[in-house]
Amino acid sequence: MGDYIPMCCGEKRTTSFCSACGKQMQAGSLVGLLAHVRSTLTSQYSRLADMKAQKEEAERLPTRHNAKWYDKQIPKQELLAAKWASWEKMLAEVVSEKGKE
Repeated sequence: MGDYIPMCCGEKRTTSFCSACGKQMQAGSLVGLLAHVRSTLTSQYSRLADMKAQKEEAERLPTRHNAKWYDKQIPKQELLAAKWASWEKMLAEVVSEKGKE
């Protein structure tokens, strides 16, 4: 019974929240959720920076993906990062207000 790993978005999730949709997988606190969101946001920004660097390389050298592929993917990644950034901002406000009570 202790080996149960919840599934979400088609994958096993070993963290308190699904990294794809943010759904809570295991009991936790708002502070824990905020830490998760911040960690995921950092990952999203890192991925965005990597994609931009890879696009520059693709423009200079022939690679597996051409620069046009990145022209489609970078805006999607920017939207994903913006979504996580908005969640982080809203949740930080909730945690801050809760801390004042």
